[in-house]
Amino acid sequence: MWDDTSAFWGGSSILEIKGNPIPIIYWRAVYSQRVKGTNGKSDPSWKPQQWKAVKGHYFDWRIIVERLRQGSEADFWREFCDKKTGKPMTYTAIVAKLASIRKMEDSQLVEEAHKAYSGSKFTDEFRYKKHGVWHVKTKPSQVAKHYRRLLGISDDVDSDID
Repeated sequence: MWDDTSAFWGGSSILEIKGNPIPIIYWRAVYSQRVKGTNGKSDPSWKPQQWKAVKGHYFDWRIIVERLRQGSEADFWREFCDKKTGKPMTYTAIVAKLASIRKMEDSQLVEEAHKAYSGSKFTDEFRYKKHGVWHVKTKPSQVAKHYRRLLGISDDVDSDID
């Protein structure tokens, strides 16, 4: 159900618009789309409460699908198998392991960024403006995201972190 371009697409989805099944990959755009209200003005979004409920799961599904597509399905289940029982990990355990992997990768990138941009270079490059005041990025995920962009290796997950 993730997208309509893979072999796994079965042509059905729990979200349908005018009888057309909508793959999960498009849900963010669908739920965030601004629409014209009956008064002719643009409403903030189509179904904001539903997107709030789905958003966390959407990100989890996305990282699972991304990891699954990095190799074969057999590779995925070898990696996400309980070593003691030989049974597949639960959804929650898979998401937790992927989050742990992402944190380790981000930590490595933060170290690289500090080496590559030492001293004031880091402060100048890894900053953001909030309410007219400049701040240096300290959150590892945000530093890693910025550094991935600088290296040209930004991934699809980065766009969902914001």
